[in-house]
Amino acid sequence: MLELKDLKNNKQYYENAKKLYNTAFPPAERIPFVILYRKAKGSNVTFFAVTQGDEFKGLVYTVWFNDIVFIFYLAVSPDARGNGIGSKILSLVKDKFPNCRLVLNIEALDENAENNDERIKRREFYVKNGFFGAGYNVREYSVIYENMCYSKDLIPVSKDEYTALIKAYLGKIMYYFYSKLSE
Repeated sequence: MLELKDLKNNKQYYENAKKLYNTAFPPAERIPFVILYRKAKGSNVTFFAVTQGDEFKGLVYTVWFNDIVFIFYLAVSPDARGNGIGSKILSLVKDKFPNCRLVLNIEALDENAENNDERIKRREFYVKNGFFGAGYNVREYSVIYENMCYSKDLIPVSKDEYTALIKAYLGKIMYYFYSKLSE
């Protein structure tokens, strides 16, 4: 059975999470791991190792604000892919935050992108798991993302709500630089 284990209080899987994070996400999409981990010590952030027994299977990093949970990062270990682990992780997150709307970013579809087939498959995966397009994209640095949401009542997370969540997570100073680099 899969479990979410909080990395704040359990350093057993720290190195596994760091290695997966640094290999699963391209540099343009990564915050330095040390900053990510430090931010996870805050009260509105969870950084989970996903385990099955004692085996590390993946990671999920969430930030919440009011009734919104942002799935900032979700990755499955290469040796565990293709076994429905990603869907099971999403189910665990939904169960962990049952009264919240979930939001996440995926690379926006772009027929000119080298990895557009991968982007299509990723979008189909999230749709299969109950997510829907929020109706807007966001730019973070040089990457354009589509916001996708999950909510029991199908109410999307608005762009203003998403921005407020990011501001709360980053803080005023970091948000200022983030917003300038994302213009």
